[in-house]
Amino acid sequence: MKPKALAFGAASILAVSGEPVRVEIPEEVRTVDLGRILGGNVALWYESKDLHTPQLEAHLDRWKPALLRLPGGSWSDEIYWNGNGVRDGQNFDLTKRDGHMWKVDFSGYAPGFRLSKSDGTLSDFHGHVDVKALHDYVKAQGAAAIVTVNAGTGTPEMAAEWVRWAKKEGYRVDYWEVGNELDGEWELGHVGPDGKVVDAAEYARRFVAFAKAMKVVDPTIKVGGPTASNDQLPFVEAVIREGGELLDFVTFHTYPVLGGGKSEAERFAKADDVGAAVEKIRGWIAKYQPGREDEIEIGVTEWHKQVMETRPTVDLSSGLWTAVFVGSMAASGVDFANQWDYFSDVGGGGHGLFGKHGEGARASFHAMMLWREHMGSQWADLGELPKGVVGFATLKEGRPRVMFINTTRDAVGMDGVAVGNDVLTGGYKAWLFSQREYFWNPYEQRPEWSHPARETAMDASKFELPPFSALVLSDEPAERQDEDPGQPALEILLPDEAPADLPVEGFVLVRGGKGAWAGTLDEVELSVEGVGQADRQKVSTVTSVGTFQLSAGGTGRATVKVRAGGMIAEKTIHWAEVKERAQVFWEFAGQESVAGLEHDYGLGVDGQVRPNQTVAVASLEKAIDEPQKNCLLAIKEMPEGLKKDRVGGVTGLLGGSADLKTDDPHAFVQVVVQSNLDHWMPIGKVPLKELVGGWKSLSIPVSDLRVLESMHELYAVRFHLKSKSPVSGRIYFDDLGFILRGE
Repeated sequence: MKPKALAFGAASILAVSGEPVRVEIPEEVRTVDLGRILGGNVALWYESKDLHTPQLEAHLDRWKPALLRLPGGSWSDEIYWNGNGVRDGQNFDLTKRDGHMWKVDFSGYAPGFRLSKSDGTLSDFHGHVDVKALHDYVKAQGAAAIVTVNAGTGTPEMAAEWVRWAKKEGYRVDYWEVGNELDGEWELGHVGPDGKVVDAAEYARRFVAFAKAMKVVDPTIKVGGPTASNDQLPFVEAVIREGGELLDFVTFHTYPVLGGGKSEAERFAKADDVGAAVEKIRGWIAKYQPGREDEIEIGVTEWHKQVMETRPTVDLSSGLWTAVFVGSMAASGVDFANQWDYFSDVGGGGHGLFGKHGEGARASFHAMMLWREHMGSQWADLGELPKGVVGFATLKEGRPRVMFINTTRDAVGMDGVAVGNDVLTGGYKAWLFSQREYFWNPYEQRPEWSHPARETAMDASKFELPPFSALVLSDEPAERQDEDPGQPALEILLPDEAPADLPVEGFVLVRGGKGAWAGTLDEVELSVEGVGQADRQKVSTVTSVGTFQLSAGGTGRATVKVRAGGMIAEKTIHWAEVKERAQVFWEFAGQESVAGLEHDYGLGVDGQVRPNQTVAVASLEKAIDEPQKNCLLAIKEMPEGLKKDRVGGVTGLLGGSADLKTDDPHAFVQVVVQSNLDHWMPIGKVPLKELVGGWKSLSIPVSDLRVLESMHELYAVRFHLKSKSPVSGRIYFDDLGFILRGE
């Protein structure tokens, strides 16, 4: 069954034309092992104390993961799983190094070690725990392991010895992956010590060599790959074609939301991309290994909403996205999957299901538990749904369970549910997950409250999906009534201080007890005294959290007040003056100054353009603007000591030769910044016609809050050619630097 209503658009309060949503139970019911789809990842860099806290153990009692993957993403291609004869504590026998390899004595076991370069150079950090500790941990959870062996800097022999040792120690390993994301340039081993890049053919060759060696030790194991880095499936076709009977499963990773500028509707729609990837893999299996379509499994051994560990990875949207994605995986026929990952300690966001400081589970975990605890393993069909609502239907112990995910910011009316020809009437047991159950505080970067889905009673004949929520409805009569919510209290969430030139997001919280108030307070009145204004005078708090935007217009103080039902709350914010200054970091004083810079057209220096100075020059001869091949200059090493969080723009000088020409009157140089939180952020452009025969002072301040919030992870500044016609001539660069805020 495909997920329904993955056609997102403007939200509205609507119903399904007065008709109930229909659940149809097919004659042949397909079974999905949810436990194997709801797996996780554990890693060598975790601290033992974090793996054994009472809070985490309570979460694991609910989760009961069936599959845990180790030893930890990209570290898989960096570690020697066994350090016997090489490592003794933090001491290493350097005589055991043989070129880019290390000679390990596999007759015994000692904690392994990690490389920092493909030439065999040791890292200065080898993890807090070792492989044995991770295997013991997985075993203690009653789970099976997925082990990713080192195919980047390791050998088939090393992998085979891991198989031998795991079998001897009695560790259950259901799947052995060969390498991790070796299609990616970030992966150690993607480029070998000889400078050769791993391509699809080379990966397939390695896979065959590894699988043969491992299956000699234990012919019963399952071996697979290629652990592709994305749902475009690099290397997958090659390994299916060349792997033959050695290939037992195919794996890939997916973080499908790319870039930070996507709309919310677009981000939710990306949750269904996994279906197209699975369909493509099934096609390749049928083509290259006919007759094994039901034998070769498909796994997604890393997944999350996006690579960038920003707020959308930890707020409620990540939980609702997870609910959709898990359903999409199950619907498309994924056999097993592992969420990435257990822990995160990243300011502003993080992939982890849990924080490392006991602050409660993240939204994604609660969404996974909505599936684990309240949905069934047998798949049913679901009728049409309102726009912006995604749904899935299952059978749990023979009885229907329907999940509705409202991805809009408005309530959506539903005119009941029918199972076959039977329309449900009366109060039924349901479980609801919304802002009332989980709210991420972006200013303190922790969950303000974090609770599992709340059991409630729902009138199945006509009900309302709260804004931005997930609901599981059963056909079991409700056994309890909602309790008295008690008295609410209002609270305003704002930073104490903020720069005066940017708006801030504010929140109105309706508290009750240890979290959100369980009652319904539709809206509150909002006013501002002092310097500033809000974008609204009434704030909806139907799910106990309301939002507003506050702008300054100058420096000083603003006091925000909210009122409702005799309650009042206020919060004062100080608008700080923003001082900016330009600082030059790159003066291009000689050929060596451009030696490490990335470019696509040829880059050098010229000492004749400016008096007594050299400048960087990109020389163009009928240069074409091709996708991913249009870089004039890219700086990928930030200055030592740069306070990246203060970067507020790019500054410098751009010039052009007198013969700089193109037939495209709209051609320009695009200025892009890159961050680990968003890998492509265009911030400005300079028309080529303004550069011909002269210089232009460049000052591009950033006013987009999303971009500014990403600057603390800045890693590159790029200048790209954008033209519909060939370009000839020279483009000059000098005195490049940053606009620094708050100096």
